[in-house]
Amino acid sequence: MTKYNKLLKRNSKKKYKGGSFLLPGAQWKSKRLLKKKNIATNRDFYDLKHMSTSKINKIYSEIDKEKIEFSFDCKIMGQEDDREMVEITAINRKKLLKKLVFFKSTGESRLTFAGTNSNTKNIWFPCDDICISPMSKRITKAENRYLSINNNLSNQLKLETKGYTPKNNQPFLNKYGRFINKQNAIISNLLGKGIKCAVKNKSV
Repeated sequence: MTKYNKLLKRNSKKKYKGGSFLLPGAQWKSKRLLKKKNIATNRDFYDLKHMSTSKINKIYSEIDKEKIEFSFDCKIMGQEDDREMVEITAINRKKLLKKLVFFKSTGESRLTFAGTNSNTKNIWFPCDDICISPMSKRITKAENRYLSINNNLSNQLKLETKGYTPKNNQPFLNKYGRFINKQNAIISNLLGKGIKCAVKNKSV
């Protein structure tokens, strides 16, 4: 066994604490140091990118217990990447000025580490502002804006302190993960329960 392999084997037995293990010549970076520098840790990125099934179920359960009065209008769109898509056109009878699109996850685009509890098949997630990338022609997921630029995620998590009380349509990543905010989580929950959307411009 080479010196390099021995090093990897030794560090693989260490308990992961939210830092990032660097290759030979570097050290484990503590979560405290990364947070002090206002840099999101690998754990933060992973938790957002690979949202766990247990977290999704907990969010849905809390929403159901609240018995929130909430309604929305939606219309069916064409499929992209073999995913069903719907556009939310109005919320609580108020027409949306900004386009909001959800896609039904196949649970296949993001592989997770062995043994993790993360199955998002048939879960409805929001797209980003531009739902289909003009370059790749693939779905652009709402969380991508936080995953692509480190400071975006770090700055948002920094806001989410003990006194953070966002509106339902404002980001709260620590609580709602890939749904981004409470409003999207509510819509996802209702779509999953079988809410029917209109075809084209017919009323729901």
